[in-house]
Amino acid sequence: MEGNHAASFDKVFTSTALRTQQTARIACAELGLDSEFEAVEDLLEISMGGFTGQPRSTVYTPEVMRSIDKHTIFFTPDGTSPHDGVPGESQFDVERRMQKFVQSRVLGLCERDRMVTVVVFGHGLAIRCFVRSVLAASDTATVHCGMENTGITELIYDSKDHNLGGWKLIRMNDHAHLALRKLLR
Repeated sequence: MEGNHAASFDKVFTSTALRTQQTARIACAELGLDSEFEAVEDLLEISMGGFTGQPRSTVYTPEVMRSIDKHTIFFTPDGTSPHDGVPGESQFDVERRMQKFVQSRVLGLCERDRMVTVVVFGHGLAIRCFVRSVLAASDTATVHCGMENTGITELIYDSKDHNLGGWKLIRMNDHAHLALRKLLR
């Protein structure tokens, strides 16, 4: 695939994670765009606190699993990350963080009579938390939705009143581009 596609976006955001910024640069190059984007901490993946870097078999003890079952999206891992000192977050914390970002940074770009197209390069669980919130899905929705690396999730915001407006999920975890890329090699 060559970077000669006709794509344009009003704004490109990434999380501050290096791997996400690298993905944004690669994707923008493939689309023939300059790789200007704004890195935003609110787009980071969930912080697992003291669980960070630990083997799953050590962290997810029967006691922790009972606590997750009891608290669902409000379960918060103990401690702080040994890598960056960030405390653990619940899925609800991530959901609120993502909602705040979208409300202030994405919807803030909207104009009355013009469709605004924004691309966000983020992380799987953070995206699933946001999608769960806009769909008003169950607390367990994030564990029942897959998200491949570089999976594309597309949402459209409609400002109509009542239940006709709001967010509409167009596609989630679309990763057909990965299979296409293999075919084109």
